[in-house]
Amino acid sequence: MSTATYKCLCCKGDFTARTADRKRGWALYCNKSCKAKKQEQRTGQYAAYKSRVESFESVGDTAYYAEDGSWDAHKSSF
Repeated sequence: MSTATYKCLCCKGDFTARTADRKRGWALYCNKSCKAKKQEQRTGQYAAYKSRVESFESVGDTAYYAEDGSWDAHKSSF
C-alpha cells in the first residue's frame, strides 16, 4: 500500500493518504470537519436548514391547531 503526504484544500495542513484514494478523487481534506466546511461553502445546505428550523420555531406549535383549538379538526368534516 503506497501513501504520500498531501495538503488539505481547506486548512492547508499536511496529511497522509493512500495514493490509490487520491487517484479516485478522494483524500482531498485532512478530516471530515475540513470537508464539511468546504462543502457548506459550496452548497449552503446547512444554512438553508437552519433558516427553515428558525422560521418553523418562530411560528410555534400554533400552526398545527385549528381555530377551535383542536389539532385534528380537519377529521371532523367526514
